[in-house]
Amino acid sequence: MVSLVHTAATGIRDDVVTMFCKRMAAIHKKGRDHLEALREAHRAESERLLGVFGDVLSVVREAMTQP
Repeated sequence: MVSLVHTAATGIRDDVVTMFCKRMAAIHKKGRDHLEALREAHRAESERLLGVFGDVLSVVREAMTQP
């Protein structure tokens, strides 16, 4: 009887640990996906700002060349 209880408890612990590991993996994957989305948004915003800065530099260059 004791052996049966011990075996059942061991199986339950294994199942709980497996569920915990799967849940943590899912949370980690969501976090990784969210981080990638934030990086992409930051990259797009940086490229847009660099484009605007290039336009400003072009206008300044044109203004400096005019007498």
